Amino acid sequence: MPAGVYQRTPLAERFWSKVDRSGGPDACWPWTGAKQPKGYGRLWNRGRVDGAHRVAWELANGEPVPEGRHVLHHCDNPPCCNPAHLFLGDYDANMQDCASKGRLKQQRCPEVVRGERNANARLTEADVREIRRLQRQGVSRPAIARRFDVTRECVYSILKGKTWRHVA
Repeated sequence: MPAGVYQRTPLAERFWSKVDRSGGPDACWPWTGAKQPKGYGRLWNRGRVDGAHRVAWELANGEPVPEGRHVLHHCDNPPCCNPAHLFLGDYDANMQDCASKGRLKQQRCPEVVRGERNANARLTEADVREIRRLQRQGVSRPAIARRFDVTRECVYSILKGKTWRHVA
């Protein structure tokens, strides 16, 4: 190769050189390169930082991860790159998988105080039910917000189920 000419190492070669496959085909294959704080491997791929488990799935399947899909782990081991341990799912499947493995924040932190038991709450559960009832009757969000002395964003979050989800 002439001086000054850079030849890029193929992705598969770069990738698999950072995966420990010594445990055999059924074991987890941990990523030994750079990792995110939660343990997921990461590497530079196509001009961006990508998850190592996503790259493992792409290399094993010969195609990119479809838009809107997530690569999930059967083994629940974030650094694992064994394609046999990986599967595709949408956002809902990812959340269900997370919940079934006890990794949702509310499962890890049951002491978090929700709703009116939170000292910072400005609304009660009865207020939340009334907000939802008023919206069903066609009252505007700004009018509801003024009535309860909260922001329109607060009303929006209640109506979209982002907050106060535990109130039926």
